[in-house]
Amino acid sequence: IDGQPRSHDAVADVDSQVMVVPRAELLAFLEANPVHWRDLARLAEKYPYFEWLSLKKRVEQAVRKVYELWPTADLSGALKLLSPEFFAKQQAELKKWEKEGRQIVRRLSRLRRIEPLAVSVEDDKTPSWVRVVVLLDRVDYHRDAYTLELVHGTSTPQYNVEEVWVMSYNG
Repeated sequence: IDGQPRSHDAVADVDSQVMVVPRAELLAFLEANPVHWRDLARLAEKYPYFEWLSLKKRVEQAVRKVYELWPTADLSGALKLLSPEFFAKQQAELKKWEKEGRQIVRRLSRLRRIEPLAVSVEDDKTPSWVRVVVLLDRVDYHRDAYTLELVHGTSTPQYNVEEVWVMSYNG
């Protein structure tokens, strides 16, 4: 499921059948049937907020909104989608770059895939979270606001960039 190499050895103590399912078909099935994602299902059972298909939609909304707002140097329009800590840290960085005379150019060209990486189901005192990998195409660089000279990154589009996002919930 995670795309990592595995051995193909199998041992059975009783008569058994081995079924080989292509990864793409298995992932499509699991997306349509999130109860089979054991940890995601546990989390969704405790907090419906984490049901995979709705969570995936919220992650997509957050990614698109952050990419839309980033060049404005004001992420307040995405505040409901971001943790207060992440918002404060990113907003401070944006303000710092603005004071340095940098213009942020950040565009999402294509959101290719969102997949779960890790899940933590906690109690009412500790936030539960799911970590996802977002595969996307983007343009991301800084340029001088006056000369438009490139000061960080590259203006060349970047393809298949992996970003890790964390969605949390305080129950």
